[in-house]
Amino acid sequence: MNKDRMTNKCVNLFSEMKIIKYISACVLTVLIMGCANRSDDGDLRKFTVERFDRASRDYVKLTESQRDSIRKAYAPVVDFFSAVSGVSDPDSLMLMISGSQAVAVFQPDIETRLDDLTAAEQTLGKAASRAEKLFPAMKFPKRMIGFVMPYDQSVVVSDSVVMIGLNHYLGSDYDGYAGFDEYKRRLKDPSRIAYDVVEAVVRTQFPFDDAENSTVASRIAYEGAVTKMISDLVDDTDGYIALGLTPEDSKWVEENESILWWGLVEDGALYSIDRNVAERLVVPAPFAVVNGVRTPGRIGGVIGYRLVKSYLGSHPGLSAYEILNGRLYGKEGFVVESGYSGE
Repeated sequence: MNKDRMTNKCVNLFSEMKIIKYISACVLTVLIMGCANRSDDGDLRKFTVERFDRASRDYVKLTESQRDSIRKAYAPVVDFFSAVSGVSDPDSLMLMISGSQAVAVFQPDIETRLDDLTAAEQTLGKAASRAEKLFPAMKFPKRMIGFVMPYDQSVVVSDSVVMIGLNHYLGSDYDGYAGFDEYKRRLKDPSRIAYDVVEAVVRTQFPFDDAENSTVASRIAYEGAVTKMISDLVDDTDGYIALGLTPEDSKWVEENESILWWGLVEDGALYSIDRNVAERLVVPAPFAVVNGVRTPGRIGGVIGYRLVKSYLGSHPGLSAYEILNGRLYGKEGFVVESGYSGE
């Protein structure tokens, strides 16, 4: 397949993907397996990303007994695809997946580009170990499964299983992503796997409390607390990597932080209850606008991160976990109590 055809086919596949905003944990069969055991030193969890992508590729060649073993071993993925496709017979479903265009297009490149996932596995092991120490009540999934995800969402989480769409992490230089904007391509790097998994785990356990009168301030504070938890677990000291900012974006934000903050205050956006205003500030995008100033995308997450760090500095003993678990981000007076002033 030549480069242009490959690009067009991949872009068409992705353009037809539908975003799955929420996958109920009850869709997934909870399987607790030994793929996330502690290491010998009793400190660092070990993860192995199980390769459903390879199992589904080879499924058609297997005996009935082998097929049955695959279906049982990867029941969470089978249940997921059954729920979204409406195909109830497991064998028919697996044959459909095995012969799908998504597998045909992406699996050869996954084999070439993501043969070794050791770096992501080690980072996830460290994150899980830190979660156990810093946030003992947090439920960090015990099992990671890699597969070809024919939808826009790259990570799906249940209580004990994380499913990772490996075709979303083939590198910003991958021909199949050529039709995407630059800000999207840079998020499709293998180094993003651990960040995206931890973010999905945090958001699944602590979804935003989207009350009718929720303000922009509460939304950006929520985004900031999520970013702070990611940074606590994945060695991201300033939150920029978690938010997908470039070094140039990060420098610009540092130089203009006070202007951005007071722009939100002065134009009345901070306490607006318009969900559209909040979305434009926090969702991945090529840029956002604050009081007429064009800013990097997800600027609300950056300001929220600064706000949350200031709040934690004013409340010793608290963590981002308590902010999310107690929904403190939505309480009246959160901004004032933080002492944050754009610096």
